[in-house]
Amino acid sequence: MHKTSSDFHKIIQEEIERTGASSLEDINRIAKRIMEQQNNAPLDDFDGLSPHQMYYVLHHLFAEGSVVRLNRDVAADIALQSLLLKLCIDLLNIIQDAGELKLTAKGFLPAATVRELYDKRYFPDGYIDRHKKKLLKETDFYQLWLVRLLCELDKLTKKRKNKLSLTGKCKKVIKYPGILLADIFDTFCNRFNWAFFDAYESEQAALMGAGYSLYLLKKYGEKERNASWYAEKYSGAFPQVLNDFSPSPYRDVPVVFERCYVLRTFERGFNLFGLAEVRKERLKESPWEKLYVKKTRLFDEFVIVEK
Repeated sequence: MHKTSSDFHKIIQEEIERTGASSLEDINRIAKRIMEQQNNAPLDDFDGLSPHQMYYVLHHLFAEGSVVRLNRDVAADIALQSLLLKLCIDLLNIIQDAGELKLTAKGFLPAATVRELYDKRYFPDGYIDRHKKKLLKETDFYQLWLVRLLCELDKLTKKRKNKLSLTGKCKKVIKYPGILLADIFDTFCNRFNWAFFDAYESEQAALMGAGYSLYLLKKYGEKERNASWYAEKYSGAFPQVLNDFSPSPYRDVPVVFERCYVLRTFERGFNLFGLAEVRKERLKESPWEKLYVKKTRLFDEFVIVEK
């Protein structure tokens, strides 16, 4: 359980009485020592992380001092197991070959480019295939839309006079798949709005504490588990997130949250980057599915956890 300020006050007072401290200097020294001990003590609610470690996971993810970091030197053949990375590289190569890629009047990728990248079949879509769309919009192919947005956020591409071109930064990193993967995944976790592609009420659910989900998958992902198990761990660490949701006529708040968390974290998150294997199981007499996840080889090579 998390300790409250009154709990800390009681512990400090007991230590003052035990040691017989009387000067303000001694009392302040005791208070500082106890606070440091508490901040560095592992908590069950955080699955063994201390408040100090969780602070860095929440506010300085992948930076020095965080227990969760990225291996920017992951081997190219391993990094390229990420289909989203391959899609990203293909898009960047098309832009590079064009010099400047002219966008549509609304600022989207041209339909021919979208179709060319869809035909790579990295992310085949049954609906698109069944309807045999002759023209495919960027917004129909959300994996490509995500890549396009990440490249802009990460300043890999720039738009000028409705034309897209590569930046100097991109020309340097495009040759190094591990670095490029780290750049776009860092941007995805720290700068992209995970609520962009869905209609759930909460913008912060799953995104806040994305590093904690990575920590859990690193620790427990060798075995395939129901994704709801991770959702329960997450809400146990951040119970306030449930306040962002309202019950629906068909599902109560914990179930609504769980579906949101699973969709954002695994289906449209780690799975797209090749970091998690996802298996769906249709429930009998129900429109819903169970989703099972486990980590991939790429995850183990790419995501570093050091406590």
